[in-house]
Amino acid sequence: MSEDKKLELTWSEPKGHGTPEPCLTFEVFDNAKGTNVPCGAVFRVCATARCSCHAVCVHCAPLLSDGTATPGLLRWFWLDVRKRALEMSPELKAHPETLRQAEVISKQMTSSAWEELHRWFWTAKIEAIETAEVADIDINDLPNADDGHLVPFTEVFPLGLSLNFTFERAAWAADEQYCVQPRCGCTEIVLSFLQLKDATGRRTTSLRDVPALRYDYRSHASRQLASGPAGTAATGQLLTALKTAYPSLDTRLELHHRIMQSLYARHYFAQVKQRLETQLSVRREKIGRNDPCPCGSGKKFKKCCGA
Repeated sequence: MSEDKKLELTWSEPKGHGTPEPCLTFEVFDNAKGTNVPCGAVFRVCATARCSCHAVCVHCAPLLSDGTATPGLLRWFWLDVRKRALEMSPELKAHPETLRQAEVISKQMTSSAWEELHRWFWTAKIEAIETAEVADIDINDLPNADDGHLVPFTEVFPLGLSLNFTFERAAWAADEQYCVQPRCGCTEIVLSFLQLKDATGRRTTSLRDVPALRYDYRSHASRQLASGPAGTAATGQLLTALKTAYPSLDTRLELHHRIMQSLYARHYFAQVKQRLETQLSVRREKIGRNDPCPCGSGKKFKKCCGA
């Protein structure tokens, strides 16, 4: 394969849903055959919902004459789409053929291909969050919400800043904040608007003094909380631009709200379970095995709850 040949992404329609997935074809020199061999690669985002990595897994295999992958020869490695670099590992270094394929892709993908892959990564990551089984999502180190304050979606899911849109040629993102109390039936959230780039493309991200509003995804009512610095677009205009970019915004916000509340329901249940187990352990230490069982059954503790 020519060293100056550049690789561009192509897109395939996966089975089951209509979100295009990136793939590419390339050639790599096969030492055993003494010639270049056509290969194909597909990309998969890290499926761990709360993971903050920017890695995508690349699955590669030589292609048969009909364009399908050769059975039994699948190889894989990881790329960091933010650093535009190959993630080296002892396992990868130990497999020269896989390393050769990885270096071809990482070094010969064009700048536009990396940009496309990075944009796809954000879409695929939020899809991984939204489709994950809530029972499988890690609940360790959740932000404390015992006092009832709202929790930002991105504090639970570091790569969950997914509502990106443009307004008057400037790039914006909406940060979502939710009530996470499991028994609360509210449908109101807070949206804070972060300007990422101005109309000239200059980065302008600031997390201080940003425009924000309360928004009810059921009634569609909104109420401004902060207007932002002088000259900032009105929150109502930003909300309209956000809705234009995401026609199903209300459905998406409700889904995110339910995910957050479900996670915290598991979190609070785990806390209660731990307290009860601690209390039961203390009670068992105080009750003799031949003492009457405190449940009132009339049996000895050792033949009842202490069995």
